[in-house]
Amino acid sequence: MDDKAMWKSRVSKASAECSSVLRERCLLPSDTFLAKGSANLDKLKDLCNEGKEHPSTLFQLYTQAVLDITYFEENQLVDEDFPEEYSLQKLKELICVLSEPEDLVRECGIKEEPINILGAELLECLYWRKGALLYMYCHTAKERSEWLQGNIAIFKKCLNDGVHYLMKMLSFRCPLQLDEDVSLQDKDTARLLSEGVFSDTHLLAMMYSGEMCYWGLKHCGEGKQESLESIDPVSYSDLGSRPHSISLDFQETGRIMLTNTHSEASGPRSKIDVQLSIMSFLSPQDLCRLGSTSCYWRAAVQDPLLWRYFLLRDLPSWTSVDWKSLPDEEIFNKAFSEDSDNALYDYMAVYKRSCPQGRRSLKSSRPRYGTVTSFLQSLVTQAEPRFAMFGPGLEELDNSLVQKMMTCPEILMVAGLPHRQIHGIGSGVSFQFNNNQKFNIVTLYSTTSVERRRAREEQAVAVNKMFYQENSTVGNQQATHYSVIAQVKKVCEVVDGFIYVANAEAHREHDRQEEVARFLAMIDPALGPPNRPLLVLSCVSHVGVRRIPCVYVAHQLQLNLLHQPWMMQDTVAATLDGLLNGIEWLLEEASCKSAQ
Repeated sequence: MDDKAMWKSRVSKASAECSSVLRERCLLPSDTFLAKGSANLDKLKDLCNEGKEHPSTLFQLYTQAVLDITYFEENQLVDEDFPEEYSLQKLKELICVLSEPEDLVRECGIKEEPINILGAELLECLYWRKGALLYMYCHTAKERSEWLQGNIAIFKKCLNDGVHYLMKMLSFRCPLQLDEDVSLQDKDTARLLSEGVFSDTHLLAMMYSGEMCYWGLKHCGEGKQESLESIDPVSYSDLGSRPHSISLDFQETGRIMLTNTHSEASGPRSKIDVQLSIMSFLSPQDLCRLGSTSCYWRAAVQDPLLWRYFLLRDLPSWTSVDWKSLPDEEIFNKAFSEDSDNALYDYMAVYKRSCPQGRRSLKSSRPRYGTVTSFLQSLVTQAEPRFAMFGPGLEELDNSLVQKMMTCPEILMVAGLPHRQIHGIGSGVSFQFNNNQKFNIVTLYSTTSVERRRAREEQAVAVNKMFYQENSTVGNQQATHYSVIAQVKKVCEVVDGFIYVANAEAHREHDRQEEVARFLAMIDPALGPPNRPLLVLSCVSHVGVRRIPCVYVAHQLQLNLLHQPWMMQDTVAATLDGLLNGIEWLLEEASCKSAQ
């Protein structure tokens, strides 16, 4: 049999064995990874029959199927907390299966190294999965003192093999040698690439290796471990993993692995510092996944300072915030040194509640606007919801938000011609959202278009005709109170909600105190039904303008003091970016209130 026929036969046989395992597992509830593994095996079988594909294609496809199926089984072991009765045997089976792709390449007589057939990424994944699996097993086993006392050789073997697998995983790609004339804006990223760290998984591999070396020193004795070949082989015959005859010096190996990620790696406190330093490179999503691997990491990833760092780093880039998710202002102003009392804030909970991705996942399952909930409702024609839109962002920006809304049907379609409602001050326009729901916006300006244009040309402030000012004395202090004029009051009494357009351009000066006083007068609960939703559009003229983050604008406008649902959404007047997200929220809130 020639080499080509031999490796085809081997892959086909291995595929058949893997399919048999898959059929057994399919007796359990369906799983995405099992389905992917099954699909890859079917494709592999067809390609073997055709005999046209290059060996690397077949081996890579088989490897991916192995990774998918074993991932499903690994998750079962972790979920069951590695039962003592059979977890060692299952560990043996999984490590053997994960070693099979590389073994097949060597056994089939292909005159190329496995890395040239499987590729660096797949080989890294195979070794990562073996090392991480042993890490999770050892993390659980070390807490079982009675088992550990009688099985210290097996525990040592697992640690030794786990670190070897992870170190092998880190060795497949050479560090990136950066030329002097190559400049990267992120110096931390450049440093990691030059040290051979190409992803979050590489960082975790280094962290896991350091942890296992620490466990080896703690539970297996100080100094260099005796040769594994001198330990009774029967002690770990149950493990079944390929023996690494070269025993690790846990102390030296751990020092090297941790030094690669942090310059100070001695003592118990620095161990925590190293973990925090490494975890700060992970995304919050990856950090949550890390926390799901074990009880230890579940506690470690909740470090308050770590999540405070994520919060202060990420919130300037968030494009929306609402009445349920706005972080307390004290979080921004408090120094790290003042935050020794971790009971003050659960920063992890604040982050997950405040970030847009977390809010989307926690979004209530209320019916979308326009959904018919009963036969009787279907017989009732619902009136268009009406919203009053006002604010300095309508008048101060270089691009007109209203004009763009009126002339951009691909984003927002005009469904009704304007009709004058308040002489010289505002007009009402009907729009259609997503070619479905109609709604009406009454745009309220502070003065007439002629006066606004003149004020802009003269760079002066136009007199706001929507309000009148009342002064009063409280004690020894003079207080100013704004009220809306009669025509505007009539609008406020009948609308279903409000749209406030704030000027969020960072290069402009903003008198937020007067802004707050005026918009509070507009949404005064005494002027209409309570708890009407408020959409605040944090608006800039065009994409290139530097903006104030919406979380900061929300605090400047004191939205945290309101007792009604509100949402702030970053918006660009020139492109209407973000507008539809805000309109969708506003229609849903108005619909919910109407249903109540």
